[in-house]
Amino acid sequence: MNPPRSLFPELPPAGHALLFLLRLPSHPASAAVRVKLIQAYAACAALPAARAVLDASPDRTTVFFNVLLRGLTAASLHRDALLLFASMRPQGHACFPDHYTYPLALKSCAATDGLVLGRQIHSSTARLGLDGNVFVAHSAISMYARCGRPDDAYQMFEEMQYRDVVSWNAMISGFAHAGLFGRAMDVFRELVALQCPKPDAGTMASILPSMGKARVEDIALLKGVFDEMRFKGLISWNAMLAVYTNNEMHVEAVELFMRMQKDGIEPDAVTLATVLPSCGEVSALSLGKRIHEVIKRRRMCSSMLLENALMDMYANCGCLKEARDVFDSMGTRDVVSWTSIISAYGRHGHGREAIDLFEKMCGQGLEPDSIAFVAILAACSHAVACITDSQHGYYLDNQQWRTIILANKLRVMEGKNYVNSSYYTSFILSQIQANFQKDICLILGHQQGAVVLIMQFGLSFDRAVRHLALHFSNERHHERYGDEDRMECTNSGKWRWR
Repeated sequence: MNPPRSLFPELPPAGHALLFLLRLPSHPASAAVRVKLIQAYAACAALPAARAVLDASPDRTTVFFNVLLRGLTAASLHRDALLLFASMRPQGHACFPDHYTYPLALKSCAATDGLVLGRQIHSSTARLGLDGNVFVAHSAISMYARCGRPDDAYQMFEEMQYRDVVSWNAMISGFAHAGLFGRAMDVFRELVALQCPKPDAGTMASILPSMGKARVEDIALLKGVFDEMRFKGLISWNAMLAVYTNNEMHVEAVELFMRMQKDGIEPDAVTLATVLPSCGEVSALSLGKRIHEVIKRRRMCSSMLLENALMDMYANCGCLKEARDVFDSMGTRDVVSWTSIISAYGRHGHGREAIDLFEKMCGQGLEPDSIAFVAILAACSHAVACITDSQHGYYLDNQQWRTIILANKLRVMEGKNYVNSSYYTSFILSQIQANFQKDICLILGHQQGAVVLIMQFGLSFDRAVRHLALHFSNERHHERYGDEDRMECTNSGKWRWR
C-alpha cells in the first residue's frame, strides 16, 4: 500500500511514508516521537502535515499544541495560531495552556493588533498566577506596546519584581515601535546606568529605530556599550554600523567595517548594504569595489538590497557606467532600483536619460513613489529643453496621498518662468514629512498657477500646508515682481489675491 501523497503534496516522500505509518494501528508511536515529528514538519514549513499529526494523536497534550503554535507564529500565521490556541481548553485538562503557550498567543495578538483578545489572554494569566512569569510578562509588554498602549506596557514593566535584559529590551522596543523614541532612549540610558543586567545584541537591535537622528552623546553612549560587549555578534556590528550610517557618520562607519574585517567577523548582506552608502559618501571607491568582489564571490548578487546599494555607491563615487552595469545585470528591479539609477543620471547631468528611464519605469507598471518624484524633478533641471507637452503632468493615487506634479515643463505660464528646481525639491520634501497627507499639491511658485491648480483639483489643505505653499509662491513672486498682487488664504481655506 502506498502512502496518500495527495494529502500533502509539498512533503518529501519520506515524510509521507512516516506520516502514513504513524496512522496505522500496527505501527504505534510514542508521544515523544509524534512531538518530534510535529517539530520537524513545522521546521520545514510543512504545517498542514504537522497539524495532521496533532489531530491523529489520541494522547495529545499541551506540548503538542505548543510545538505547532511555535511553528505557526514563526511562519507569521498568527490567526491560525490564535484559532489553535482557542481550541486547546475544550480538549481537556491535559491540553490547558501553560507558561509557554501564553507568550506565543500574546505574540500573535500583537501581530494582528488584537488588543481586546490580548487583554483577555493577559487576564487569564493573572488568574492562573502566571503573570509573574518573565516569558509571559515580556510578551504582554510587547503586546500592549504594539497594540497602541505603551503606557500600559510601561506600567507592567515598572511592576515587574525581576527584570532581566530581555525585559528591558522589550520595553525599549515597545516604545520605539510606538514612535516614542525619546522614552525608548530614557529606558536605554537607565539600563546602561544600572550596569546590571548588561545590554546585549538584543538591546542594540531594540534601540536602533530610536537612533535615526541621535544626539552625539547618545551615539557615544551606544558605542561605549558596544565596545564593552565581550561577545559581539553580527547583530551588534550591524546595529552599530546602521547608527553611524543613519546619522551620516560615514567615516566612522567605514572605520568600523574595517575593524570588523580585522577581527575576522564575516559580514552578511545586511552588513554590506549598510556600509556601501558610507563608501559612496566618502568616495571610498576601492573599498566599495572590494565589497562588490565579495558579493560576487559569495554569490550574493541576487539580493536587491545589495544591488541597489551598489548602484548608489558607484554613482556617488562618480562611476556612472559601473552603476548602470549593476542596474542592467539585475534580474528583478523595484521602484528603489529605478529611482537609484534615475537619481544617478540626474546628479551627473544626464537629464534626458533620467527622464527616459522614468518613462520606462512607468511603462512597466511600476508606480513612482515620493522619492522617485524628487529624483526626476532634480533631473528635470538638466533637461529643460527636451521636455515635451506630453510630459506636462503625472497623477498618482496610492491610497496614501494624491500628488499632482506639473513640474516637468519647467517653463513659462503667461510668459513667466517657474521657480528653480531646488524649490520644487524642498517643497516636495517638506510635504513628504508633513504626515503623508492624502491630498498634496506641489505649488510651483507662480501665484496664478497655484490658484489654477487648487481650483481645478479642489484639493484640501490644512493650515500648515497652505502657509507653506504661500511661502514658496510669494517668496519667488516678491523676488521678481515686488509686493504687488500677493496671494493669501482665507480661514475657510479659499485662496485669493490681495
